[in-house]
Amino acid sequence: MDAAVYPDWSGLPEDLTAMVMRRLDIPNLFRAGTICTAWYAAYSAVRRVRIPIKDSSPCLLYSCAGDDPDIATLYSPTAGTTFKVRLPAPAFRTRHVLGGGHGWVVTADEASSLQALNPLTGTQVDLPPATGLHHIESSTDEQGRPVYSVYDKLYPDTPGLYAPRELRMYLYHRVVLSCSPSAGRDCIVLLLHEQHGEMSYDARLGDGRCTLVTGNETVPWNFGYRTAAYNKDDGFCIAFAPWDDTLHVSRHTLLRTLTDPVQVPQEHAREVINPCLESYTDEMELYKVDIDGGKLAKIRGLDLLRHALFLGFNSSILHSTKDNLPRLKPNCAYLADDNWEQIGINMFGCRDLGIRNFETYKNT
Repeated sequence: MDAAVYPDWSGLPEDLTAMVMRRLDIPNLFRAGTICTAWYAAYSAVRRVRIPIKDSSPCLLYSCAGDDPDIATLYSPTAGTTFKVRLPAPAFRTRHVLGGGHGWVVTADEASSLQALNPLTGTQVDLPPATGLHHIESSTDEQGRPVYSVYDKLYPDTPGLYAPRELRMYLYHRVVLSCSPSAGRDCIVLLLHEQHGEMSYDARLGDGRCTLVTGNETVPWNFGYRTAAYNKDDGFCIAFAPWDDTLHVSRHTLLRTLTDPVQVPQEHAREVINPCLESYTDEMELYKVDIDGGKLAKIRGLDLLRHALFLGFNSSILHSTKDNLPRLKPNCAYLADDNWEQIGINMFGCRDLGIRNFETYKNT
């Protein structure tokens, strides 16, 4: 074959290859690094500059009003820097984030369909649709517009009707992944959802159906199951501290009335619960779970043993601050909004973000 027709791109000088890679968006930069050994060397040098993440600690993922709707910003608390990524459709700003873990986030688009998204590689996987749940059907209203019919066992003959965009506000509480969705059918998807905090799971990623784990007979109707963490050692959805204790975190939120109502764009008016209210974290308490005794024992911040706790739409994470992570504050919790009741109140106002210092009991 003519070498001029099939050039050896691996033979490009590394500085020239790096120059090209600096112009790629981040997902394509990752793909370029997999081509060959020579390109990987250039990719590694460029990545250290463009993606300043040097450890496995969590990042904050958000959309900035001044950016394009498909641009997301990541902030690394350990590196103290931010960088931006362009994500695949649908636009990131139009999605609701419902969970995360293993480098992925789970979102609901404007049709209330779920996707798992890797913000660095741009890889996206469709998760079970809303109609995969036992009580949801696709339908149309009297004007022929698409809606979802939601059947409540208390009123089985009169289902609630929700426009596709609105269902995600009502239906989903949290989505938990057992591992990276790149593992295919080894990945189990756990959904915590209405009615009243039920749990369903998809054990065969891609088949579009979910199995109901439990109804709401054993929990109060206005509570239910709202959050979970997957434990890879035994398959149960519970969280363990790195020193093998099981921890329970109680987060109390309150509402305060604003003097001036938040300005809400008309197209989002139905998604904001009350423009005159603001939600904030008022208090947090830490407990160790005594499984044998069936009780909770309250602990102090020092009992976190210089670990930082991350709470938000990600899986709850305890991360050590001892090993070359001077920017992380020990015995503290890094907080972000972690349920859609809060988002519906704070969407266009002050978000519930901050650091809770368990030693001083002050937000900073």
